[in-house]
Amino acid sequence: MTARAMIWQHYMASIFTFVFYQPIFNVLVALTTLVGGNIGWSIILITIAVRLVLYPLTNHSLVAQQSMKKLQPQIDALKKKHGENKEAFSKELMGLYKEHKVNPFSSCGMVLVQLPILWALYRAFRVGLSNHVIPTELLYSFVHSPAKLYTGFLGINLAAPSAVIAVVAGFMQFLQARSLPRTPPAQPVDGSTDEKMTATMNKQMMYVFPILTVVIGLRIPAGLSLYWAVSTFLLLVQQVRVFRRK
Repeated sequence: MTARAMIWQHYMASIFTFVFYQPIFNVLVALTTLVGGNIGWSIILITIAVRLVLYPLTNHSLVAQQSMKKLQPQIDALKKKHGENKEAFSKELMGLYKEHKVNPFSSCGMVLVQLPILWALYRAFRVGLSNHVIPTELLYSFVHSPAKLYTGFLGINLAAPSAVIAVVAGFMQFLQARSLPRTPPAQPVDGSTDEKMTATMNKQMMYVFPILTVVIGLRIPAGLSLYWAVSTFLLLVQQVRVFRRK
């Protein structure tokens, strides 16, 4: 690795620590102190806080998914109209999105925003759960460490992997995927093989992601799985609310 690359890597790591990791770490410590040192309740509280911060962006993404579903018949008509002319189809498709003010990439933006937050939470949970000693060098002056940390929660040690919480997280993931709007099957037109393959892959991923959640949950501290289970449940509640309203 060159000197310039090392400097750039150090610079990006410093930005990540200052913008994401340090604030989230301090919030986690403050909440842990507030609930008497119990990591489990502090994880639930910080999960709720993160979901509230992401609520507007998540809401926008869910509305866009619902709009995409409603536009599917018109998209199918464009496919039938242009056949193998991909360029003409793409041009009219972008015009359709623009006309109805739909951003097909809103879900991608939601994922990109969550990635640094998830990584910061992972680091914060790992430090608090594995060491049982909170490092004070990253704490703000007005944040105080709890006198003692308790990693037990509802009879489960959050510092170690838990099959129970991993399965709950996977089940929440499955329910969340099931509640997403289902796109009507595309009309059988020429060149529809790609669409059929995409539909098949989407259906498979509805089962693959929950399985992956369980597998990963069996290898990481249960506190992280608890965060994912609660976060997914809150997302499920928001999805149901948005889709019913629409």
